[in-house]
Amino acid sequence: EMMEEDSLKDTEVHFESSQGPFPFRCNIFLLGLFSPVLRRMLCRGFKESSEKLLELKEVDGTAFSKVLELWCGGNNYQQSAWSELKQLAAVADRFQVTDEVLTALEDAMMERLNVEVCVE
Repeated sequence: EMMEEDSLKDTEVHFESSQGPFPFRCNIFLLGLFSPVLRRMLCRGFKESSEKLLELKEVDGTAFSKVLELWCGGNNYQQSAWSELKQLAAVADRFQVTDEVLTALEDAMMERLNVEVCVE
């Protein structure tokens, strides 16, 4: 799978608050396709474009990587709890990820909508 191809991983992504295997390396071209926000950061003369280092503050690395995997066709969100779906949707919205990802998350949230969730 291309996501695992080390030769394509040319940018290191760091997160301020994360658990798991972080930082991780990723392809700058895929990050640009994934998010117009990241594309501007990586391709428009910001320090990230010259350093090949992307520091995402106030972003949970686990949530970011799950949204990235969802964008790549994964379905790792389908068993997620309501609170995690809200976090994934917030990451997808912040980085303006494609409508397909937002729609998939919205559909999963609608399936879990109930009285207890509405009271939260």
